[in-house]
Amino acid sequence: MFRGRPAVAYISDLWHKAAIVNAALRLVPSIVREKPEPLAVPEAINKCWSMDFMHDQLADGRSFRIFNLIDDFNREALSMEIDLSLPAERVVRALDQVIEWRGKPQAIRSDNGPEYIRANTEFHLWAMSDVH
Repeated sequence: MFRGRPAVAYISDLWHKAAIVNAALRLVPSIVREKPEPLAVPEAINKCWSMDFMHDQLADGRSFRIFNLIDDFNREALSMEIDLSLPAERVVRALDQVIEWRGKPQAIRSDNGPEYIRANTEFHLWAMSDVH
């Protein structure tokens, strides 16, 4: 007896409820995603740069981050900043150093990571200014 009923009847009810839930899930249409267009390849140096963060872990368990800045035309690594912590000030300093050396690109491409999307960060203020 389980909850006042035979165990076989209780298990049968559970199977019946699970079948109803599974049938309902099959009725939900799946999302069809369109194939994204490939990224445009720039025709010259300094047309577009890409930047992103990577992270990994040391043998002792400490995490470190790598800031990568790449020229999309020739896939040249313009800057790689590696440290246990990379605050926005470090990213801005690295970008300013590369712009001083190579000139300003027409565009900088990045993902929408948390490093970039918060307003009023050092990076956000740098991107909105006309100083560089």
